Amino acid sequence: MKHAFLILTHHSPEHIYTQVKRMDHEGNMFVIHIDKKRQIDRADEYWQKLQAMPNVTFIKDRVNVQWGSIRIVDATLKLMYEALKYDVDYLHLLSGECLHVKSMAYFHNYFEKHAGSEYMSYLEMPEQNTLGWGSNRYDKYHFHEYFNPRSPLFKDKAIKFMNAVGRVAQRNLKKIGIHRRYSKQHPKVYGGIAWWSLTKDCCNYIAKYLEEHPSYYPRFKFTQLPDEMFFHTIVLNSPFKDKVVNTSLRYTHFDIAVTRTHATGIGIDNLDEIKGDDILIARKFTDASKEMVAYLEQNVYKEDRPANG
Repeated sequence: MKHAFLILTHHSPEHIYTQVKRMDHEGNMFVIHIDKKRQIDRADEYWQKLQAMPNVTFIKDRVNVQWGSIRIVDATLKLMYEALKYDVDYLHLLSGECLHVKSMAYFHNYFEKHAGSEYMSYLEMPEQNTLGWGSNRYDKYHFHEYFNPRSPLFKDKAIKFMNAVGRVAQRNLKKIGIHRRYSKQHPKVYGGIAWWSLTKDCCNYIAKYLEEHPSYYPRFKFTQLPDEMFFHTIVLNSPFKDKVVNTSLRYTHFDIAVTRTHATGIGIDNLDEIKGDDILIARKFTDASKEMVAYLEQNVYKEDRPANG
């Protein structure tokens, strides 16, 4: 079975090379989108190493990704369309902070055993009782494409001011009769964790759906975190619905003391959480994750080293 890993990243060539080499295995290929904001030194040693790998391809027409905006969907679609050109069975969407937490032999065996299943964590929206999954995600206008609160530029007073203006506009648009309707011609909205593992057949269905329903994509512009709804809504209203297993196969760490809605760095304290049979990938791996990475190198990745040479 062949796997395409679709990587959304803003990291340096060295970081990308390290991530890819850890996941490299017979039957794996990598399609990588580097945020347009990242300047690439094409003479960089690690960039050259990546270019020399026959199972690695890069998206040339890069997107300036903004957190919470449709641009993440744009970058993901570029990755998906590129991967569909190749002879693969599964497409796995990852970030630059993801690593596998089972050996690649285990990973491949898992999908052989469950061939044809689609893996996507989801819930039906709106889910008003669950933080972050209300209808305000798509029935209000969100301007993250222009005012990104997580951008380093947000420290600038002018950007802070414009973001505040955007929030005021969002709150008052409905009051003056300007609000977003979700047309009945569009399918029931589903949402979930952005990271998924889908069969090539399912991804081909997504591509065909978008071609046949040109009004679908624009409806998700100016929504909040559309990458957490865009693909889920198509798949959970498709003939593939009955094949969807409601899990992403990923462990994502949320430190409640820091944030309830954004993933935070994974550490060795999370070791028990990644040991489950159905946890194949984890995020986010940051500079604070060195002890966990060392554990994986010693206890997981060494199983794949003979296959990697």
